[in-house]
Amino acid sequence: MIRAALLCLLATPAAAQLCATAPEGSGCVIVPQDQRSAPLVAPGDILERGEHSILANPRYYGLPPREVGWIYMRVGRDVVRMDWASGEVLEIVTGQTSRNFR
Repeated sequence: MIRAALLCLLATPAAAQLCATAPEGSGCVIVPQDQRSAPLVAPGDILERGEHSILANPRYYGLPPREVGWIYMRVGRDVVRMDWASGEVLEIVTGQTSRNFR
């Protein structure tokens, strides 16, 4: 109970108000909305082969179909468009994915 009250004190004002109206005995946990870390790679970086997963069905995740010469790779919690021949990251496309990915 003390932990829940402490979490409410540390929360944002709107979240604290919701926490204050929670039924007695319920745990009140405030989860920050944006806890994504910085991408592990940037455009221009070269990915080592075999260290990351190919995103096999991009349309399911809301991405356009692959084209000749590049593929989608999953790097940590992100999706990047990578040149197949060189391994160079062309673009970080995580923000273009649908909720199926996140």
